[in-house]
Amino acid sequence: MSKPELFPKDIPGIKRNVAACGLAPLMAMFFIALFGVTGLFCHRVIYALFGNSQEITAFNEAAENGFYNGIMSACVGMIFNWILFLIVYPIVLLIWVFTVGKQVHRGIQKTRYYLICGGIVGAVLNGISCSLLVHLVPAFGDMNDFDIPPPEQNPWMVSLGGGLAGLIVGAVAGIFTAAIYVAILRPASQLQRRAPGLAEVFS
Repeated sequence: MSKPELFPKDIPGIKRNVAACGLAPLMAMFFIALFGVTGLFCHRVIYALFGNSQEITAFNEAAENGFYNGIMSACVGMIFNWILFLIVYPIVLLIWVFTVGKQVHRGIQKTRYYLICGGIVGAVLNGISCSLLVHLVPAFGDMNDFDIPPPEQNPWMVSLGGGLAGLIVGAVAGIFTAAIYVAILRPASQLQRRAPGLAEVFS
């Protein structure tokens, strides 16, 4: 008796999909952490160069509503996504398998569909995660160590800032991850060989 397959297949014989899907969450976590580090680095550079200027002082006053604190808090959360690896990896893997990973078995060969789907998955997952993180975990709302005024903040503005930052970063990370996934899988060439009659269904 043959072993059950990871993917319910509409088009059989697709190679490298299991490996590509297994790598995708790792790449997504890497890109998200990288963007988080980049955001905090840019913040520190700006404050190191212009921290005493009138514009930065005015910006600090405007940031007291919590929106900017939410963005920076989300960056910190993104960096630490590796700490929750045993939780994050299987969740992202499961969602990726049944969204982006299913497309090749449906006869989709155009790269743009994989990029769009990857961007949507990344934006939704990271946006919701960051928004909930900065709203529910008080430690991520206190960014005093990053030269931002201590809160008297609107928690919903903190959540909005964190969610928006997570959404944008997640979308970009999802697109990058999908591009690597397509490079490994090469769906167009596989479909043209195995199911030429279905390869152009979504073109």
